Parts: sequence; structure tokens; C-alpha cells
Amino acid sequence: MSVSSCISNFSESLVLDASVVINLTSSGYAREISSVLPNELLVARTVYDELSRGRSKGRPHADLLDELILSEGVSVGDLSEKSERVFESLVVG
Repeated sequence: MSVSSCISNFSESLVLDASVVINLTSSGYAREISSVLPNELLVARTVYDELSRGRSKGRPHADLLDELILSEGVSVGDLSEKSERVFESLVVG
């Protein structure tokens, strides 16, 4: 049986917000999930910084994200000004 997905025809990076990273890393299957997606997974630097601030409160998600970055499951990057505005309009609030 083959699996079909609407993202398989979508060549752009998928930009993850903090809640997606938290859920992905909490699943225990982040590497497996990221490896089967056809798109590059990108964590915006602002999201990475937000999760990093949670370390001082004992939250594990930044450390789990670092492991995923090292395994090349995701990358961290800066968004263009336009992309940042769109991203913020979708996740802030």
C-alpha cells in the first residue's frame, strides 16, 4: 500500500513553530517522523531562542531539538522579513 500526502508535491521548507517542536520532540519519534517527510523542516531562530529560554525552567524541548538538529532531522534558520511577518501572523496570539 502506498501513502499519499499533499505535502509530497510541495517543495518548500516546512517552518515549525514552538508548539509543533514541543509535540514532535515529546512524541519520542522525532527522528523517525522527520526522516519520512519529503520536505526540509526548518525551525525559525526565534522559535529556537524561545525554546532555549525554557532550559532554565527545566523544560527538555531545546535539548531534544538540539539532538534532532545534530541528526539532521531539522535545521535552524532566519526567515526573510516577509516570511517572518507571515509566520508571526500565523502563530502569535
